[in-house]
Amino acid sequence: MLVNYPEFIFIFLSITLFLFFKIYNLIFYKLAISWLITASFFFYGWWNLPYSILFIFLILFNYLIGIFIIGHYRFFKQKYFLIWRFLLTLCILGYFKYINLVLTNTNELFRTFFNLQSIVSPLPISFSRFNHIAYLVDAYRCEAIGIKYLY
Repeated sequence: MLVNYPEFIFIFLSITLFLFFKIYNLIFYKLAISWLITASFFFYGWWNLPYSILFIFLILFNYLIGIFIIGHYRFFKQKYFLIWRFLLTLCILGYFKYINLVLTNTNELFRTFFNLQSIVSPLPISFSRFNHIAYLVDAYRCEAIGIKYLY
Protein backbone atom coordinates (compact mmCIF):
# COMPACT_ATOMS: atom_id res chain seq x y z
CA MET A 1 0.00 0.00 0.00
CA LEU A 2 1.52 3.28 -1.12
CA VAL A 3 0.48 6.77 -0.04
CA ASN A 4 -1.11 7.49 -3.42
CA TYR A 5 -3.33 4.39 -3.38
CA PRO A 6 -7.05 5.06 -2.83
CA GLU A 7 -7.07 2.45 -0.04
CA PHE A 8 -4.50 4.49 1.86
CA ILE A 9 -6.12 7.87 1.30
CA PHE A 10 -9.76 6.96 1.81
CA ILE A 11 -9.53 4.14 4.34
CA PHE A 12 -6.26 4.06 6.29
CA LEU A 13 -5.59 7.80 6.47
CA SER A 14 -9.23 8.63 7.15
CA ILE A 15 -9.53 6.16 10.01
CA THR A 16 -6.16 7.16 11.46
CA LEU A 17 -6.92 10.89 11.44
CA PHE A 18 -10.48 10.41 12.67
CA LEU A 19 -9.32 8.37 15.66
CA PHE A 20 -6.44 10.75 16.35
CA PHE A 21 -8.73 13.78 16.59
CA LYS A 22 -11.32 11.86 18.60
CA ILE A 23 -8.69 10.79 21.13
CA TYR A 24 -7.07 14.25 21.12
CA ASN A 25 -10.40 16.01 21.74
CA LEU A 26 -10.90 13.86 24.81
CA ILE A 27 -7.70 15.48 26.15
CA PHE A 28 -5.63 12.33 25.91
CA TYR A 29 -2.70 13.95 24.12
CA LYS A 30 -0.14 11.21 24.82
CA LEU A 31 -2.59 8.50 23.82
CA ALA A 32 -3.30 10.34 20.56
CA ILE A 33 0.41 10.55 19.78
CA SER A 34 0.78 6.86 20.66
CA TRP A 35 -2.04 6.10 18.22
CA LEU A 36 -0.20 7.94 15.41
CA ILE A 37 3.02 6.08 16.16
CA THR A 38 1.20 2.74 16.18
CA ALA A 39 -0.56 3.55 12.91
CA SER A 40 2.76 4.56 11.33
CA PHE A 41 4.42 1.30 12.31
CA PHE A 42 1.40 -0.60 11.02
CA PHE A 43 1.74 1.20 7.69
CA TYR A 44 5.45 0.41 7.43
CA GLY A 45 4.83 -3.16 8.59
CA TRP A 46 2.16 -3.61 5.93
CA TRP A 47 4.76 -2.80 3.29
CA ASN A 48 7.58 -4.91 4.74
CA LEU A 49 7.55 -6.32 8.28
CA PRO A 50 11.33 -6.90 8.65
CA TYR A 51 12.02 -3.26 7.77
CA SER A 52 9.48 -2.18 10.36
CA ILE A 53 11.33 -4.20 12.99
CA LEU A 54 14.59 -2.64 11.77
CA PHE A 55 13.12 0.84 12.26
CA ILE A 56 11.92 0.04 15.75
CA PHE A 57 15.41 -1.20 16.64
CA LEU A 58 17.12 1.88 15.14
CA ILE A 59 14.74 4.28 16.88
CA LEU A 60 15.27 2.63 20.28
CA PHE A 61 19.02 2.43 19.72
CA ASN A 62 19.31 6.12 18.85
CA TYR A 63 17.08 7.08 21.78
CA LEU A 64 19.33 5.16 24.17
CA ILE A 65 22.41 6.74 22.59
CA GLY A 66 20.83 10.17 23.14
CA ILE A 67 20.23 9.37 26.81
CA PHE A 68 23.80 8.11 27.08
CA ILE A 69 25.15 11.33 25.54
CA ILE A 70 23.13 13.44 27.98
CA GLY A 71 24.07 11.31 30.98
CA HIS A 72 27.78 11.35 30.17
CA TYR A 73 27.95 14.84 28.73
CA ARG A 74 31.32 15.75 30.22
CA PHE A 75 32.93 12.57 28.91
CA PHE A 76 31.64 13.02 25.36
CA LYS A 77 32.31 16.74 25.08
CA GLN A 78 35.06 15.99 22.52
CA LYS A 79 32.39 15.12 19.93
CA TYR A 80 34.10 11.87 18.94
CA PHE A 81 31.16 9.77 20.03
CA LEU A 82 28.76 12.02 18.17
CA ILE A 83 30.84 11.84 14.97
CA TRP A 84 31.01 8.05 15.28
CA ARG A 85 27.20 7.90 15.50
CA PHE A 86 26.87 10.19 12.47
CA LEU A 87 29.11 7.91 10.45
CA LEU A 88 27.24 4.80 11.52
CA THR A 89 23.91 6.41 10.67
CA LEU A 90 25.16 7.51 7.26
CA CYS A 91 26.59 4.03 6.62
CA ILE A 92 23.16 2.52 7.23
CA LEU A 93 21.67 5.05 4.82
CA GLY A 94 24.42 4.40 2.26
CA TYR A 95 23.96 0.66 2.48
CA PHE A 96 20.27 0.74 1.67
CA LYS A 97 20.58 3.45 -0.97
CA TYR A 98 23.76 2.52 -2.82
CA ILE A 99 24.73 -1.14 -2.29
CA ASN A 100 23.04 -2.24 -5.52
CA LEU A 101 24.88 0.47 -7.46
CA VAL A 102 28.24 -0.42 -5.89
CA LEU A 103 27.83 -4.13 -6.57
CA THR A 104 26.72 -3.57 -10.16
CA ASN A 105 29.67 -1.28 -10.87
CA THR A 106 32.12 -3.62 -9.11
CA ASN A 107 30.89 -6.55 -11.18
CA GLU A 108 31.20 -4.55 -14.40
CA LEU A 109 34.60 -3.10 -13.57
CA PHE A 110 36.33 -6.23 -12.28
CA ARG A 111 34.29 -8.84 -14.16
CA THR A 112 33.17 -10.42 -10.89
CA PHE A 113 29.85 -11.99 -10.02
CA PHE A 114 29.00 -10.67 -6.58
CA ASN A 115 25.32 -11.17 -6.20
CA LEU A 116 23.06 -10.05 -3.42
CA GLN A 117 19.36 -10.17 -3.83
CA SER A 118 18.21 -6.78 -4.94
CA ILE A 119 18.00 -4.66 -1.81
CA VAL A 120 14.94 -2.46 -1.74
CA SER A 121 15.35 0.74 0.19
CA PRO A 122 12.86 1.05 3.06
CA LEU A 123 10.25 3.76 2.54
CA PRO A 124 11.39 6.39 5.08
CA ILE A 125 15.11 5.53 5.28
CA SER A 126 16.49 8.96 4.33
CA PHE A 127 13.96 10.88 6.37
CA SER A 128 14.44 8.75 9.47
CA ARG A 129 18.25 8.73 9.26
CA PHE A 130 18.45 12.53 9.03
CA ASN A 131 15.92 12.86 11.85
CA HIS A 132 18.10 10.58 13.97
CA ILE A 133 21.13 12.75 13.23
CA ALA A 134 19.15 15.86 14.26
CA TYR A 135 18.06 14.08 17.44
CA LEU A 136 21.65 13.19 18.33
CA VAL A 137 22.73 16.80 17.80
CA ASP A 138 19.88 17.95 20.05
CA ALA A 139 20.91 15.39 22.66
CA TYR A 140 24.49 16.64 22.47
CA ARG A 141 23.27 20.20 23.03
CA CYS A 142 20.93 19.01 25.83
CA GLU A 143 17.91 20.23 23.87
CA ALA A 144 16.31 16.88 23.01
CA ILE A 145 12.65 16.55 23.89
CA GLY A 146 11.96 13.59 26.10
CA ILE A 147 15.33 13.38 27.83
CA LYS A 148 15.54 16.77 29.54
CA TYR A 149 14.47 15.13 32.78
CA LEU A 150 18.00 13.80 33.22
CA TYR A 151 19.27 17.28 34.13
